[in-house]
Amino acid sequence: MVVYQGASQVVGKTQCLLNIIGKFIQHDPKNIMVMYPVVEAAERFSKNKLQRMIGDTPALAECIRPARSRDSGNTILTKSFPGGTISLLGANSPSALRGQSAGVLIADEIDVMEGSLEGDPLDLFWKRGESIQNAVQIVASTPALKHSSRIDDYFERSDQRFWTMPCVHCGTATVFELGMLDFPKGKPEEAVLICPNCKQVIDEEARVAMYFAGEWQATRPFAGVAGFHMNAFYSPWPVKRGYRSQAHYIAEQLESAERRGPESLQVFWNTILALSYEQATEKVDWEGLFERREDYDGVPEQVLILTAGVDVQHDRLEAEIVGWGAGRECWGIARRAFFGDPSLRGVWDKLDAFLSDPWEHPVLGQIVVRWTCVDHGFKADEVESFCRPRTRQRIVPIKGVPGEGRPIAGAGSRVGRPKIRLYHAGTDTCKDYIYSSLKINDPGARYMHFPSSYDEAFFKQLTAETAVIERDRFGFKVRRWKKLQDHQANEALDIRVYALAALILSGVHLDREHTRLQALAKSQKKEQSPTHKKDQPKRPPRRSFFED
Repeated sequence: MVVYQGASQVVGKTQCLLNIIGKFIQHDPKNIMVMYPVVEAAERFSKNKLQRMIGDTPALAECIRPARSRDSGNTILTKSFPGGTISLLGANSPSALRGQSAGVLIADEIDVMEGSLEGDPLDLFWKRGESIQNAVQIVASTPALKHSSRIDDYFERSDQRFWTMPCVHCGTATVFELGMLDFPKGKPEEAVLICPNCKQVIDEEARVAMYFAGEWQATRPFAGVAGFHMNAFYSPWPVKRGYRSQAHYIAEQLESAERRGPESLQVFWNTILALSYEQATEKVDWEGLFERREDYDGVPEQVLILTAGVDVQHDRLEAEIVGWGAGRECWGIARRAFFGDPSLRGVWDKLDAFLSDPWEHPVLGQIVVRWTCVDHGFKADEVESFCRPRTRQRIVPIKGVPGEGRPIAGAGSRVGRPKIRLYHAGTDTCKDYIYSSLKINDPGARYMHFPSSYDEAFFKQLTAETAVIERDRFGFKVRRWKKLQDHQANEALDIRVYALAALILSGVHLDREHTRLQALAKSQKKEQSPTHKKDQPKRPPRRSFFED
């Protein structure tokens, strides 16, 4: 088995896999199977990479006849050659594995593969080579989240080889890593690499020279699994336009990710450093949040849009209206519980009045809730009946979907009769976002404000869950959100998840609207100034940009 854990789009992983395929086609023909997370990805690889290599390489073009020949055995997902075939498939179609065997098994981007009712796709994939004595297994991927990363697990079993180079100054064996990056804060263009031994600067020319003078060195004994790790510091390609060096590029990516928050930091960690990302959002102290409540009533001036989330319980509806400002800074505006059987119309009428009431904004005048997401998990028929006539008001049903890597919100299927669009919320992603935001202590981007009217119960519910690492039914480690106590209420967290999803669904560009709000506030102050002409005709009422 060969394991490759590498950065994305910088060190030629796909080209390596193509060369391996080409070698077996020409020099050691046997059946080859290549698996991607989904069939569509396998098709893209075939069309954009594999077919191009075959067409540009005369030795391979002789082995695989053009697809236009009826008897060529050459399709998008299957290509025949003397002595074997190449089969490309998606992990989401386990039936494609049945009845096939291969001596070369390549699985790419394994960290985003999902299990099915038939079991783990990788376990099923390796079965295709059990009957072949010298079968080759290759797994490759950029990593995802720590503790649940498959490529991490495979690399841990390997001899863990790193590209090791002599320092151009002192000759010490060196492995490029983030700790070598040095630059003044806010000045990524001045970034350089510093040798950890002699403390000398490694400039761009020296970095490339060291790369070409390196070799793979194992850090553990070999036990049948060869593992290779390479991050973006090793990129041999010319530096991207606009950057002085690879260190400049990586430093700018790091600063940008730190500004944007954990989601961007994970992308940097995974695709630049080729390391799995460990999220530090597992637990938040509710007492600290309760103590930092603020004395504000209604809608603060910084709010640009109102959204709402609604949770449906067997004896009540619970809702919260949230105001959002630049950088997704947010303010809790109001929270209400409407008691009554959700099977009856009365409780829904109360919710309708709450969501329809306008709110007075210091600059914009009266504004209303722009988007509302109502939980579709309980009393689904009643939820659909309530939302269906109110879709023009952007009151929509939503269903929470657990699982790592899912988007905060997106459009799902159409349900019910007559049909209505059911939206999806990536609950794990939303909770990661909320918990990391709760840990921000200074007002500004992503900071969460709470009014003094919110009680202790709200904060206990908001922090009622934690992320834990468990093994799924296939034996792989997965990260899941669970309640701290089995019977603890968590409605406040669920409602905030739906309010966040509503913001994403609204499509409002908060920073752009912030600029408009500032301009509007400035013009209003100018009109109200004493030097303004008194006889100037009054302007018509300004139309809120929240109105359709």
